Amino acid sequence: MDDYLREPRISPATTDHLPAIVELADRWQLRPGAGVVTDQGFLMAGWGRRDYELFLSEAELFFVAIHEDELAGFFIGYSCERRHFEPWLHAELARHLDAYMLFEQMCIAPEWAHRGVGSRMMSSMLALDRSAPVISESARVPLNTASTNLHRKFDFTPLVELTRPSGLQTTVWIHE
Repeated sequence: MDDYLREPRISPATTDHLPAIVELADRWQLRPGAGVVTDQGFLMAGWGRRDYELFLSEAELFFVAIHEDELAGFFIGYSCERRHFEPWLHAELARHLDAYMLFEQMCIAPEWAHRGVGSRMMSSMLALDRSAPVISESARVPLNTASTNLHRKFDFTPLVELTRPSGLQTTVWIHE
């Protein structure tokens, strides 16, 4: 089989992956006044290297999709016990749920978009032995079409609509 056609392997992120993670995330940041938002998706959080280092040391789930030495994507998830990552969000979620796993962020390299990497990472997350629902948040205004479509594909349903401290309007999705 042609090596290019092989799927990326999903494995735990390490400090060696951080430079590529930060570079990839920076390419997809939603920036105020940037103008065009594509249907390829975008990231809302605006995190940098220190944030990803913290996730690497404290998040229960931080995985990368790697093809040869190329980063195809990454995802981060953690339990509600890790409330210090985004306290405002956890305070809102506590109004609806006692326990949950938050699927915090997924990012796919443009050259790997529409090749099943996001679906494989979402499947990996949902296949974990868990006793609590999975929660995820995506932008509603402006609409993150790629994220919304992925949530619907995996039978997430809207739980609540929120406005982030930045003013960005979001949908919180739940998968039970």
